[in-house]
Amino acid sequence: MKNKILIVGDESGIFFAFKKMLKGEHYQMVTSSQPNEIFHLVLKLHPSLLILNLKLYGNFRAELLVQLKKTFPSLPILAMTTFTNVLTEKLIMRLGASGYIRMPFDIHEMLVKIRQLSQYQNA
Repeated sequence: MKNKILIVGDESGIFFAFKKMLKGEHYQMVTSSQPNEIFHLVLKLHPSLLILNLKLYGNFRAELLVQLKKTFPSLPILAMTTFTNVLTEKLIMRLGASGYIRMPFDIHEMLVKIRQLSQYQNA
């Protein structure tokens, strides 16, 4: 059975990159560009990992990360953002992200993080 990964972002290019990157891996990718669908999709799909672009539609969505972690404390969340500030990275981790990656991301680094965090969920 494939691990499900829910990817939430606002750029179709990101979804294409993930589809290409995860081809041949043992993951089922589900995407959404609608932040208001996330809670429903997590309940319905039980993903082993949520990859969340924290800057959706031009807004930094820290409150969304906090609510997701509060509602689904055992769900690993890999936060993506174009912010490169070290303080922002520390804040994101304090708000509940299980991991953090800067965009644009390195494909090999992203695969390592996906493997680590999805194994964490299944342990």
